[in-house]
Amino acid sequence: MPDPIRPTDSTESSAPHEHELHALHRLAMVGTLAGGLGHDLRNIVMPVLLRLDVLGASPTIPPAARADIDAIRQSMLHLQRLAGGLRLLSSDPRERSEIQYTRLGPWWDEVCPLVVDALPANTVLEQDVDASLPDVAVPPSALAQVIMNLAMNASRAMQEVARPAFRVTAHQAGAQVRIDVSDNGVGMDAETRERCFEPFFTTRPREQSTGLGLSTGRALLKSSNGDLLVDTQNVAGATFVMVLPIHRSAPPVEGAGSRTVRFLVRDPRQLAVLRLVARQRGLRERSDGGPPPPDFIIGDALALAQLRDAPGPGGVIGASTQLIAVGSPDRTPGVLTDTPWVDARDLSSIGDLLR
Repeated sequence: MPDPIRPTDSTESSAPHEHELHALHRLAMVGTLAGGLGHDLRNIVMPVLLRLDVLGASPTIPPAARADIDAIRQSMLHLQRLAGGLRLLSSDPRERSEIQYTRLGPWWDEVCPLVVDALPANTVLEQDVDASLPDVAVPPSALAQVIMNLAMNASRAMQEVARPAFRVTAHQAGAQVRIDVSDNGVGMDAETRERCFEPFFTTRPREQSTGLGLSTGRALLKSSNGDLLVDTQNVAGATFVMVLPIHRSAPPVEGAGSRTVRFLVRDPRQLAVLRLVARQRGLRERSDGGPPPPDFIIGDALALAQLRDAPGPGGVIGASTQLIAVGSPDRTPGVLTDTPWVDARDLSSIGDLLR
């Protein structure tokens, strides 16, 4: 005779569910806080960097003060990268308004400080994320969430390790980019490797982990036709592999670099502002006119007109080069046609043109 069916204890069955809801609520609050902090920090850092660049461009600054300015600027850049990482972590990669592809070099620059802070203080970080890698068709916030979860898991696994090490390497493999994330922690046994992507599976106490980190990360990458895998061959520590499809508009060319910009601006204050905005857009400055031609040339209207009419040997202006004039369209009419103008008194619109 089968055992009688006992009534379900509603309190007992609902407890884990309520626990997960509370955990998700806390994560939502942290995400909101991180987004606000990242936004506010960026608003503070931008004008400070601008003023530092203006000071650095001044010929009257003594060498000793210039060294101090450079040191302050490096600290502000670190703060800016932290702000960028907070912004990525607070974004929802499922929103279609989110950028749906990632430039790995700038992305790693923003996320790396957060990864370092998540690891034990004496961790040796080895990194190889080349800026020449092609763009991947995965939102940057999704990648940030996945690698931060891997970093936090590694941090817990390396708590008892005398010399913790964390390694992030990226390379192109055909139509994909693979990012290997490794640590030298206690590793995983065979059962844990087999079940690590199961929702709610965790080897830690329930109050310390929801068991959703790896399963959520894998789901995020799979939604972009990528994947998150565990290396079952590595018995020392743990290695996870992020498999990312290449963005179709990004040519998977070996050694392809970032976009470039050349400035033909004489005013040091204007040049400092333009350089800052260009860096924010991921552009690399070029001072020569050698091949290949830069993506953007920004400068005085007369200088641009002369460059356009007499490109010189090597072809300074390519078919895809965008000219942007800085000045006042009312003062030099007819010098340049079909060329965007940026008012020298208000350079705020330059960012929209550098895309």
